[in-house]
Amino acid sequence: MDSSTALVEEVDALAPPTEITSREEYRVACQQLGGVQSLRRKVDDHYDELKAPVLVAQRGLIKAKKAVLDRIAPVEKALTTLIVTWEDAMEHQAEKEIRLIMEAERQGERPPGPFTKDDIPMLAAPSRPEGLQRRTHVKVKVTDMRALARAVADGELPAEYLKPNDSALASRARADGELFSLPGCERVTKAILVTRSEG
Repeated sequence: MDSSTALVEEVDALAPPTEITSREEYRVACQQLGGVQSLRRKVDDHYDELKAPVLVAQRGLIKAKKAVLDRIAPVEKALTTLIVTWEDAMEHQAEKEIRLIMEAERQGERPPGPFTKDDIPMLAAPSRPEGLQRRTHVKVKVTDMRALARAVADGELPAEYLKPNDSALASRARADGELFSLPGCERVTKAILVTRSEG
């Protein structure tokens, strides 16, 4: 039987009590908890040892992949910038042509330049090579957190536009202890029992 199978059997043999009704049962449960946590550390150590060479190989592959991708990135970025710049320029030119055509039509004149009203659909839809798509990724940078918070407080925006900093709040709650008091916040505690490992 290999060590992994033996560990699984040891885990499967665990049988916690369903209740504690006496000091002796409490003492036994505490001892059991110590054994269970010791077994958990044993499982952690066993699988950490097994995966160590895999992690070393994985780190090597990730590093090699990144080195190759880093050589591709500047070429891809340069081409993307050139293509997007050209497309934007063509789009602005088309918009200008469309405005001139529409203005000439409104005044009952012949549109200037090589384009006519019949050319508007062609101008408005630049053609790309097959397989090339343009996607626009939109992100938001918060420039004034107080203004955003005020808008939420005033009911102009929903509360989900503000995400609390859980780690900062938990740190404050630990430091303040029972005296913790922040508007809209409640200190929640959870007991965790830890047994000391032997040796």
